Amino acid sequence: MTPRGVWPNLFVVGVARAGTTSLCHALGQHPDIFMSALKEPYFFSRFQMELEPFPKDEDRYLALFAEGGATRWRGEASTAYFWDEGAPHKIKRSSPDSRIVISLRNPVKRAYSGYWFALEHGLERRSFSDVIESELARKHRDGSEPPGHVAAGHYIEGLERYLELFRDVHILFFEELVADPPTAISDLYRFLDVRPPAAETLELPRENASRVPRNPTFKWMLQSSPARGLRRAVPASLLSPLGKLARVSRVPEMDPATRRLLEEVFAPEREPLERLLGRPLPW
Repeated sequence: MTPRGVWPNLFVVGVARAGTTSLCHALGQHPDIFMSALKEPYFFSRFQMELEPFPKDEDRYLALFAEGGATRWRGEASTAYFWDEGAPHKIKRSSPDSRIVISLRNPVKRAYSGYWFALEHGLERRSFSDVIESELARKHRDGSEPPGHVAAGHYIEGLERYLELFRDVHILFFEELVADPPTAISDLYRFLDVRPPAAETLELPRENASRVPRNPTFKWMLQSSPARGLRRAVPASLLSPLGKLARVSRVPEMDPATRRLLEEVFAPEREPLERLLGRPLPW
């Protein structure tokens, strides 16, 4: 058992929709790494959800790592830690020698993936174009950028917070993880100074892939707050076939005009981001 007061020392901090669940799965397969069964505890962030309370007291949080025993690395993956300005400092105070893993993704595609995830889980009902136009209009009107799909694609400030505080930060790209999982995971294992015996044969599941509600009735089943609570009482044997009826696996292509708009929004950050990372972006 992990002694009380021993904190995790490995954090996958984001970004959201950039393969963090697959990274968590890969890390947890290694014998020298223990990952929390609760993938995103959000202990060091302000983030909270009414239907899914997260451990906000120290004892409950540390209990997530109790089964890690004397494992060299004990970790968790909470994407809110990337955008929450206070999270890096809180992690540093509790676990100053932690190693940090950050996965980045083409911000345009990340925004679209985030939109479909929100739509599927009942957090959004508007079209993607309407959402983006609304976020940009609010930024223009208020002079500051509201939280949302556009804001989540601005990576520089989040990266700088971790690079300034932590000595060991590993940054990878979702695109490279998808194109060549063995190499990406082997590099990650080397960052943690553990042998990568399984990386060459590692198969990463495609976690949290966006799915489209098929029709209004099943869309309500997926989206409404009462239905989300009701689904908890439905036997697992029924959820799978219901899910197949409720969703299709393929999302439509992004509207070209919205794609161009987002590309224009993120274009000024390309060169500064490449300078910060010291390498070209794969998108």
